[in-house]
Amino acid sequence: MINGWVKSWRVSQGLTLAKLADRLGVSVAELEMIELGEPLDRETAARIRDLINTDRRQQAQPLIDRICRTFSQRRIEHVLGLSQGYLSRLRNGGGNPSPVILATLTLLANDPNRIAELAGATAQPHTRPRRMRATATPAPNYRSR
Repeated sequence: MINGWVKSWRVSQGLTLAKLADRLGVSVAELEMIELGEPLDRETAARIRDLINTDRRQQAQPLIDRICRTFSQRRIEHVLGLSQGYLSRLRNGGGNPSPVILATLTLLANDPNRIAELAGATAQPHTRPRRMRATATPAPNYRSR
C-alpha cells in the first residue's frame, strides 16, 4: 500500500480518522482515500510530514528532561553517538528526531540504568572482519639447466 505509513502512524499515535483529518484540515473521506492509496498532493504530504515532526519533537522534549535528571546531556549525546548540542536543539524544538532516537530516549527515560548497556555497546570499537590478502605466488622457473 503506497500510503500505508499514514495509517500506521495514525494508529501508533492513537488518533482516530476524524481527529487526524481535523488536524490536517481534510475531510474524513479524503483521509480514508489517502490511507487506501490515493496519491497525496504536495500540500497534504507536507502537512502530514510537519504534523509527524511536530509530534516527535513534542515527545522528545520531556524524555530528554527526565534523562537529564540522572545524566548530563553531553554524556547522553556521547553514549548515543549524537553531535554535541543535538539534544539541546531537540529540547528547544529544533531538529526532527528519528523513530530510533525516540525509542532510545524512551528506553533511557524509563530505565536510566540501561545507559550502561548502551555505553558498553558504543565503547567497543567497530571492527571489520579481516580480508584475506592474496599472496603473490612466485612465478614458476622454467629455465632448463
